[in-house]
Amino acid sequence: MRTNSEQVQFDTFGYVTFCHAAFVQTDANSTFSSGWEDIYFRERYHLVDPVIGFGQANFGRSAATVLDPAQMAGALFEEARAHSADSNVAMVSHFGGSTRIFGGVNHDLDARALPVALESLQADHRRDLAAGLRRLSDMQLDLLDLAEEGHSDKVIANELGVSHSLIAQRKRAICETMGMTCWRGVVQLYTLDKWHGIVPGEGFGQ
Repeated sequence: MRTNSEQVQFDTFGYVTFCHAAFVQTDANSTFSSGWEDIYFRERYHLVDPVIGFGQANFGRSAATVLDPAQMAGALFEEARAHSADSNVAMVSHFGGSTRIFGGVNHDLDARALPVALESLQADHRRDLAAGLRRLSDMQLDLLDLAEEGHSDKVIANELGVSHSLIAQRKRAICETMGMTCWRGVVQLYTLDKWHGIVPGEGFGQ
């Protein structure tokens, strides 16, 4: 991850993105070795992982912290070190009903750099969510375009020649495709993407 003023790098990192306060292996997207990921879930370390605990405590909002030595004691971190997966940085990005919990390894990171790191995580999160726009149908994009212009559901229904209830169904389908739960967030993301407002630059691991 690079910024104009400062560079924050993680030797390894992993994250999970979800819409509800749940954590399952199939949601994990990690650069950690598959061997470590298998051990992590087999031993149920996610139940005691302070990174996950921080994410769940901050579900619904963005936040970042550096773990202290006491939090990194115990069997989890003893085994994690052998796999270069002893994450000492925990961050949470929340956007439009989608929450991403991030754990990264950088034992030299100054806590003063956390806002920079969090900003980059949030940009990566938004970029990944925006990829969902490419999976929408033309009809769904037409609805989004009208919503982005500020039209009410009644006007949108009239414009598209469908019922008001069908607009509500299509909204739910769009949210599901996007991996988000907040319609307002979907529209905001569409606006950012449409006008190239998503923060440009390089993200984690690039």
